Amino acid sequence: MKRVIPMILISIFITSMFFIPSVFVNEQQDLMNIEGALDSQALSQLPHNARVAIYDEDNVTVPAISEAAPGSLTNNISEVAALLENAGHSVDLLTEEDILDHQLITANYDVFIIVNNVPRPSIFNLVREFSLGGGGLLTFENAVSYLWFGNFIQEDRNVDAGNSLFWGYYESSGQNVTARHPTMKDYHEGDNVTLPDAIRVTHWGPTLTSLRGSDMVLLMNNSITPDYITAFAIDNSKDGGRIVQLPGDGYNIASDMESIILDSVEWLIPTPKGRIVFDLSHKSRLGVDSWDAPYITVWSVLNNFGQFRNLAANHSYTFDKLYPSSTGNLTAARLASYDILVIAWPDVDYTSAERSAVDA
Repeated sequence: MKRVIPMILISIFITSMFFIPSVFVNEQQDLMNIEGALDSQALSQLPHNARVAIYDEDNVTVPAISEAAPGSLTNNISEVAALLENAGHSVDLLTEEDILDHQLITANYDVFIIVNNVPRPSIFNLVREFSLGGGGLLTFENAVSYLWFGNFIQEDRNVDAGNSLFWGYYESSGQNVTARHPTMKDYHEGDNVTLPDAIRVTHWGPTLTSLRGSDMVLLMNNSITPDYITAFAIDNSKDGGRIVQLPGDGYNIASDMESIILDSVEWLIPTPKGRIVFDLSHKSRLGVDSWDAPYITVWSVLNNFGQFRNLAANHSYTFDKLYPSSTGNLTAARLASYDILVIAWPDVDYTSAERSAVDA
């Protein structure tokens, strides 16, 4: 039997300030979404059930960048958690501090859920990082505000687009199913989904479909005003994992919605060929995103590994970053979940224990 040796990808950009490999340039314009998973060291037995993290945040004040109405955010997460656990999924509740501690990574979780809430400003980018790395994102109701200012819906837009531009508040209970989709297995186009009477966040259909093109599917709309969309799915072909937006604030979940939530989680589970981790713990010369600045020597808009990460996620890999840790950086435990380690011109030496962990 051949010995399986993990791959270490070492990228040293000696002329990094002046040159970027042509393989990264404009590559995103021609990407294909390659389906089907291959065996990898960590994923030879991929579980059917999801490893789910739910955002647990008692602070429901609306951040300045959000267009959510004052008093509209909630933290009703217990019913969603119980529904998923009863279906066999593992569920953890993550606070702001947990996410700042870098627990929200694709090696730990398949799907992150935000129930009618908005991440605190300190973790805006870390949640986005999870999605860009291939993790699934399920959002409810006012969390659509984060999808807007977090640059998930419209590329290169990092502001909210509420207040009657692209989403607002409308009284709505009966929802019309607009598409057959894996998130809606129990429903056919034209079926009605009944929700408790409540204020629902809705969207304008024609605008949404023009932003992500074939990546976006509108799932449900208002029965009376068809252009008011209450649910949609995004199957990213360029930058990150799948996304589903659903109505509801997590309280008194309608029976009609239970299967939609469960089917959405199942559709969001990534099936990676392998898991990649990028070492930020040794002061790389170049990083992946602008918010890596404290952990790298130089941030360059042109020369960075962002496109590499997007290519990897688009081609069925997941991508995490290895941040400095007080418990050890390149340890056997931290590396165990990954198939590929990316080292990019580090400016901090590796210890003998770290070299041994990489060798092992």
